[in-house]
Amino acid sequence: MKVILLLTLCFTIIFAGPVNLRGINYGFQNPDNSCPSYEQVLNDWKQIATYAEAVKIFSLIACDGAHFSLQAIQDGVGLQFFWGMNAGDDFPRELAKMQQLKSMGYSFDHIIGVTVGSEDIYRNDNDATKNNLISAVKQTKAMLQSLGVTNVPVTHTDVYFKQPADLVAEMDVVMFNAFTFWEGSTPQDGLAAMQNHFSYMQTIAQGKTIWLGETGWPTQGDRQAYAVPSVENQQIYLQSFVCWANSANINYFWFEANDEQWKVAQGAIETSFGLHTQDRVPKASFTIDCSQTPYPSGQNTPAIAMGGFTSTPRATTSSSTSSTSSTTSSTFAAPVTTSSSVVVSPSVSESVATSSQDTPVVVPTTSSTGAAVVDVTSATTQSAATTTQSVTTSAIIDGTPAGTTSTTDDVARFQSGAVVLSVSALCLLVTAALVF
Repeated sequence: MKVILLLTLCFTIIFAGPVNLRGINYGFQNPDNSCPSYEQVLNDWKQIATYAEAVKIFSLIACDGAHFSLQAIQDGVGLQFFWGMNAGDDFPRELAKMQQLKSMGYSFDHIIGVTVGSEDIYRNDNDATKNNLISAVKQTKAMLQSLGVTNVPVTHTDVYFKQPADLVAEMDVVMFNAFTFWEGSTPQDGLAAMQNHFSYMQTIAQGKTIWLGETGWPTQGDRQAYAVPSVENQQIYLQSFVCWANSANINYFWFEANDEQWKVAQGAIETSFGLHTQDRVPKASFTIDCSQTPYPSGQNTPAIAMGGFTSTPRATTSSSTSSTSSTTSSTFAAPVTTSSSVVVSPSVSESVATSSQDTPVVVPTTSSTGAAVVDVTSATTQSAATTTQSVTTSAIIDGTPAGTTSTTDDVARFQSGAVVLSVSALCLLVTAALVF
């Protein structure tokens, strides 16, 4: 019996292969909206380190998140971190916190990026908001430069149809959020919608690396058109998205690690995006097997052992107040486009409630498989006349772009494969010893 169990373990190790998330969003608050202790957070991050490479937090100062992240790195948590900063009234405090942490002797070596603000333009689309963000991005880059940190890209995160060109010009990388759930898509068609969004982003990213800041699927709450919250549907979208994004070398942060019951006033949907419950119990949806996932191209991509997030240094300037060059490119670059062509509709992602300038129009259609498809396009009102705008561009399907796979990535994958083979061999040797 022991031999059978050991053989089962060996074959599981040999054929299953690791599938990690590139990154995941993490919220700090307890259900009563209080802040957790460092020990609580460290335990959460140790759990996350078993299935993800990096964690994105939304503020340096909220619940002392940035300090916790640097201390966790020192304590060997095995994660990289993408920092968020409030771009509003708290921005000066966020900036001061960055300076304070550096003065305390912490290294920023495992900080892989900073986003100044999140969906500020989506919530309040005007010149004042945009100009404030441009200034905040410049100040953040200048602060990092003054601290001797030149390899941490700075960006602003917003929905993909709210990316002003002059703000994009200041970013080192371009980060966007997109929730195909809020667009009313079925989980089966969510991946195709997301690929469309990446295609659209390539047309406005000014040649910069594209990162996905948030995407996910809730397990509770009311349906949005054809999008139904459930554990099963979360698993369908999680599996298809992660397998495609990993194979296509996409930088992304899944939303999110744990349910957040402190958001209950916002409705059940907002509390239930986690891959774990509030009590840190994995949901049944949290299973990923990329060996059987079909892609639009008809290919199957095997399970992938991911390498780490890395970036090249940002070019600096002689100015003491700003760093205007934006040349940072992540090793994990978004894939080049293929010859396939799709229609891309700049569409609502984070919520279906938008301004009068961008009222979503939901047009249900039917896919070739008979599943419902929702095309949420952006309707622009001009003198009481509403027109639907769409962009045609090349589709992002799957496959890593030629020439963009880094040596670091190759080494990491080789080392991971070597570990798997070594453990597998050890399993078989032990089994043989028991038999003979």
